[in-house]
Amino acid sequence: MHPRRAFLAGVAVAVAGCADPGRSGRDAEPDDDTEPDDDAEPDDDAEPEDVTPETGRGRDTDDASGYHLRASPVGAPDREPVLSSADDAIARIESLVDLLAETADTLETTYAPLSPSEAEAFETVTADVERYYAGNPPGYYIDHRGLVVSVARSG
Repeated sequence: MHPRRAFLAGVAVAVAGCADPGRSGRDAEPDDDTEPDDDAEPDDDAEPEDVTPETGRGRDTDDASGYHLRASPVGAPDREPVLSSADDAIARIESLVDLLAETADTLETTYAPLSPSEAEAFETVTADVERYYAGNPPGYYIDHRGLVVSVARSG
């Protein structure tokens, strides 16, 4: 009976979250709070979003590439890694190396966006290597400090 109550409570919370209590129907007037405040002053102390905390330098973010990677640790490597994080071509893709390190540290699936130049570099590096479609998990198997990590495009 307890799992049933938990399920029903979850459904009730989800439905309550979808309902907008400030409106009573389709014909309700929109809230006036949604308009942008033109008088708002920019926060001069805030860092730009493209500055990394480690280096203080900005990454190449000239436009949103929409290129994201998913990395998952491979529990029992059923295939050999096709790349290594020690390779110069991989080491130059900073976001990929950070993603591999995070995956190795947490042993969980992690995600990271790539800048347009990093996405192009990743495509170039993986153009001539085998992608394991039937691997568990599927992707390019990359050796990172002795741990095999599967990396694939996500979205």
